[in-house]
Amino acid sequence: MEVPISCHKCRMALIQSGSDAFLPSFRRRIADDGVYELTCLEGHVTVTVLAAMKFELLFDSGAHAFSDGYSREAVVSFAAAQERFYEFFVRAVCRKCGFADAAIKDLWTPMRRLSERQLGAFLFAHLVLLGKAHAVDENRSAFRNKVVHNGYFPKEAEAFDYGRYVYDTTTGLRDDLTRACPEASTGVTVACTDRSPVEAGPPCASTSSTLRSWRSASPTTMAGAEVATGSATVTPRLSTTVVV
Repeated sequence: MEVPISCHKCRMALIQSGSDAFLPSFRRRIADDGVYELTCLEGHVTVTVLAAMKFELLFDSGAHAFSDGYSREAVVSFAAAQERFYEFFVRAVCRKCGFADAAIKDLWTPMRRLSERQLGAFLFAHLVLLGKAHAVDENRSAFRNKVVHNGYFPKEAEAFDYGRYVYDTTTGLRDDLTRACPEASTGVTVACTDRSPVEAGPPCASTSSTLRSWRSASPTTMAGAEVATGSATVTPRLSTTVVV
């Protein structure tokens, strides 16, 4: 999966001059730290920081894989997106409870490779925040394990259905989280990334990185759609550019 990167200095020059000239962009493969250094055709050196959360990027990756016909790879990415959302949820609830980021990191680090413990932490965090238990779909968990651990190649409809389940579950829980603790969920967006500090610069264009039509589309239309056109997925947002 790639993201389009453009030069902030060239953008500002076009804005200041009032020109409507085309601003070229350069495609870069997704980097795990979300930081991209670019030298444009004019020789400007800029650093762009991707603001999308890891679970958003993983879901986008799954959508690209599905659109390209790789159903198994799509399910693996959707499952990883769900797990990274669990981490996001737990960190946000811990922040709301007043725990320091360092303490939260110490809690989560031993669980990084233990999916069941991450799920357990999420379930307790859900209970603490919302006062009710989150219902775990055992059939979905069994399907996920069948694909990830047993090497099962899912049918197109199965992969699509699993992606829709992850999308619906994640967006619903994120809405609950935003209503219950908006400040904590906003603050954890930065704390959850483990990225090196980069001096904040002017904001760039921002777009959603979720699959807006996933819920209403069919597997056939999703598989035949052009990725990054809005019918299947939207390019992950690029929020901060720094001239160095």
